Amino acid sequence: MINLCNFITIKHAAQTDIGAIPIITPELLRTSIVELTATPSVRILAFFAMPFDPARNDSMPYRLFAILADAGSHSLLAASTPVAYEYPSFTPSIPALHLFEREIAEQYGIVPKGHPWLKPVRYHKPIDPSRDAWSRAADATIEPAVTTYFELDGAAVHEVAVGPVHAGVIEPGHFRFQCLGPAPRNRTYARRRS
Repeated sequence: MINLCNFITIKHAAQTDIGAIPIITPELLRTSIVELTATPSVRILAFFAMPFDPARNDSMPYRLFAILADAGSHSLLAASTPVAYEYPSFTPSIPALHLFEREIAEQYGIVPKGHPWLKPVRYHKPIDPSRDAWSRAADATIEPAVTTYFELDGAAVHEVAVGPVHAGVIEPGHFRFQCLGPAPRNRTYARRRS
């Protein structure tokens, strides 16, 4: 059972001093988020990093903050944990943190060890160029959307290329949709001509 003393409760539209947000261990923060979000009324609102006050702790230069919304009590729950330049990823236990951890890695170069698919979000340099989560050179050009993408492979995979203008409603683009279906049989399909 979670001890809510590990979190500060914040009512909507209220201000809270950042120093009032409890600092707990990464393990306790992960376990607490898992248990709290198991309740249908609690969901994750934000998970982000901020520089820690260097006067307080030089070995842990950052703090990770978790902000949860509790619809049952109409309040927010907040807690934090100190981290260095890497920490065990929360994503394997809490899939909703997938994108948040990627953004933290991109902004600060803090690596969530064991993240299932760590890739950039916005393709920009980190705040401190000497601390890149992907070990890119400080003067390297970061090309937008140049990364690995999820792909399926095998006889039962069907891929459909759509674009550049597919519906006339949104901007031009090119998309590849993949789906897994039954393995193809020896059939011949005739193409319809317009």
